Amino acid sequence: MKLDDISAHARQHERHDAEYEARIEAHPDHVDQFRLSFPDTQMKIAIVDVSEGGLGLVSGFYLPKNLRLILHVSGIVAEKGEPDRDLAIRGIIRRCGMTDHKPTYQVGFQFAGRQGHDEQILIKYATMLRDGSAEPVPIGGAGAR
Repeated sequence: MKLDDISAHARQHERHDAEYEARIEAHPDHVDQFRLSFPDTQMKIAIVDVSEGGLGLVSGFYLPKNLRLILHVSGIVAEKGEPDRDLAIRGIIRRCGMTDHKPTYQVGFQFAGRQGHDEQILIKYATMLRDGSAEPVPIGGAGAR
């Protein structure tokens, strides 16, 4: 039995609700296999939940399973005094299903490595939000108010 044939019936990690906007870039390994015809489409990705293993995304376009991507997330500062910068989150699409005819897709994005610095900042920030020790970042980043 292949690993892809196994489906988890329970969540491996606790999910934290989120509302971040992200843009995508094809991972260098898949840059020849994935290209967006309309670059504005990249802005239609929203992060809706964060866990230690990955992200839940909502997209206006289909993202194929096993596609490697880099998500650029704006406006998150986990430590005071740290400069505002985009986080580069590397991972792989594990599922993509249509949820609405608009079209709207619900996407499962697994981190390529949980030990990455930017992944840890995003997880820490989502945990701080849940605990009430951080202010939410509006969709569009810190300057979008």
